[in-house]
Amino acid sequence: MWLLAIQQYKHIIYGIVFLGIIGCYLYVKNLQVTIKEQRVTIEQITIEKNKLLYDSIEHTKQFEHLSKQLSIAQQQSKTKIIKLKETIVSPDCEESIKYLKQESNNITWD
Repeated sequence: MWLLAIQQYKHIIYGIVFLGIIGCYLYVKNLQVTIKEQRVTIEQITIEKNKLLYDSIEHTKQFEHLSKQLSIAQQQSKTKIIKLKETIVSPDCEESIKYLKQESNNITWD
């Protein structure tokens, strides 16, 4: 009885098996496309990560350079302030300052 049913519906069974094979093939192809898209996405993310890492390194270098320049500028301004404080004299020395100014005007520089 089963053999008779199988013989009558043989073409339908073959069709179902064929459609199942095609379905599996399309499913595998879809998975391949998905995997390729994910690889491309991962590569793009990796490229962006590397760009950000490079930019971060460059910004760190710039920050260190600017910090050094700021430190040097602060040292120079402290030195200038100290020199200005050293040049402030008491009123008792005004005569000496006037004399030094007059003498410095007489100096001839080479």
